[in-house]
Amino acid sequence: MRLMKVKIYQLPVEHERCFRGFNPGLKFPLGEYKLVWEGELDAKAIEDVYVILNCNPPEGYKARSLSVSDIVSATVDGRERLYFCDSVGWVRIEGAYPSSS
Repeated sequence: MRLMKVKIYQLPVEHERCFRGFNPGLKFPLGEYKLVWEGELDAKAIEDVYVILNCNPPEGYKARSLSVSDIVSATVDGRERLYFCDSVGWVRIEGAYPSSS
């Protein structure tokens, strides 16, 4: 078993960018994302995180299902990477990180 440290960040549903796909021409509102869950999952890839959290979420998971515009932080072997859940697939985000509040 290989555990992946995962953090889920979501925008409030009333935010204008919530549930919208990735647009490289727009500035990301990273500071407006909220940390809604963190824990460890038995996942090998970011796609596994999506399936686990949407089909068989761990006990205590109270956030809404993963959807377009959500950001997943995945840490494996000490390396953290951010992924934007797009309309189809994932976009890896480089640089700034959402706040932890």
